[in-house]
Amino acid sequence: MMLTSSIVATLLALVLKNLDIDVIAIDRSALRYIPVDARGRCEEILHTLANFIIAKKVYVCLDRVYGIPTGLYKGVTVLYAMKKGIESKAVVVKKGTACSNDITSTLREVLEHLLPRTPLFIIDLSLWELHHEKEKMSLMKQLVLTVNEIRRWLTDLNLVFVSTPLEVIQELQSVVPNSSTYFVTDEFYKLLPYEKTVVLDPYAEEELTTSDVYRYDYFVIGGVVDRFFPRPYATYAIYRLHRMNFVRKAIKLQGSTVGVPNEINKIVAIINSVRFVGIEFDEAIRINMSVDDKVARILYDLMRVSKVKKRIDISDVEELTKLYSLDKKYKHRILSFIEKSGHR
Repeated sequence: MMLTSSIVATLLALVLKNLDIDVIAIDRSALRYIPVDARGRCEEILHTLANFIIAKKVYVCLDRVYGIPTGLYKGVTVLYAMKKGIESKAVVVKKGTACSNDITSTLREVLEHLLPRTPLFIIDLSLWELHHEKEKMSLMKQLVLTVNEIRRWLTDLNLVFVSTPLEVIQELQSVVPNSSTYFVTDEFYKLLPYEKTVVLDPYAEEELTTSDVYRYDYFVIGGVVDRFFPRPYATYAIYRLHRMNFVRKAIKLQGSTVGVPNEINKIVAIINSVRFVGIEFDEAIRINMSVDDKVARILYDLMRVSKVKKRIDISDVEELTKLYSLDKKYKHRILSFIEKSGHR
């Protein structure tokens, strides 16, 4: 589900109108690809269709069919194909379906020319082989979620994988068979503009700011999981391995990385939430925290409170659980820790 007006949907609508298509129907074979919660929102449907066109998952055919309107966006009416109703000028069908007057390639070519290529998220998997098998599974899950997260905001054109092992490429193509993300070598870094590129490293001294999110267009993220074996400077190792000279910055919350999500897909969500929705950086971090992240951060903040007050009151706990939107059922974990630590 999109959180703001979609440039992707807007561009697809403009391209369709330029081809004199102001009514487009979605065949039942393709309808199952549309998320249920998006089916009543025309903008989200067009956003999703644009991603499917880029990923070669559907065909768009110049064919007149009938359907029931689901909405109107930027002058384009979207129909669900039925035996009767409003007549369309084109229809979207599942890839592999017979398609007369196929214009998919034309649409894809124009969209690839018009769609924004930035922000571009660059995931470096140089240290894949250093991971434990269970860590690889976790990292693989993050990569799949990252493709989906990118598609919430933009398209596959905004995601690149660097130094990707063959097993990862094969797994991604199996789990996300229609992904159009790029797999490149570390030579790709030589093409990036220095002043527009930042390496996101939790151990960097400099802190990423809201203005930085707008300033930089290329975000390099290390594909690292340290669930079983700590790898405190893994991203810096990648940085040195490829002899990068870009600025390194950390995503922090009030000067600390405690509780800040480190999953790749959540890092992408944080950046895009700030850039496209315009919310404050700290709020974007809090929104994307897991329960464990929130508990860890609240405990960290309470320890800071104890250094000033020496005694933690229940009101301090209430204030922080509200700030981080932590469900009350998890409050006992915080109170238990405080009791054991003798700060109450």
